Amino acid sequence: MLRDGDITLRCDFAHPLAGLPTLVVYRMALPHGLLGPTAQALARLPQVRLCASVSGRHNLLVQVLLHGLAAIDPFEAQLADAFPALEIKDRTSPCTR
Repeated sequence: MLRDGDITLRCDFAHPLAGLPTLVVYRMALPHGLLGPTAQALARLPQVRLCASVSGRHNLLVQVLLHGLAAIDPFEAQLADAFPALEIKDRTSPCTR
């Protein structure tokens, strides 16, 4: 699975000390047929820490680490350009310093 890129290993870290104080949790929606390929592409973005398909109206859960609140709009613009069918339904930022 590692060789095929199906899974990757990562090391967690103190993200505020690394200059990434803003954790944003997104609940997103996609047509079912686009869920797999879009989730795989999202998971490869450097900002993304977690990308999971979930049940319900908002079928994608994504956590990202950003350099601050000002980085949210540019990140969402990047998502809109790369994934036009992706709809952000909710966002929260529980950990911002």
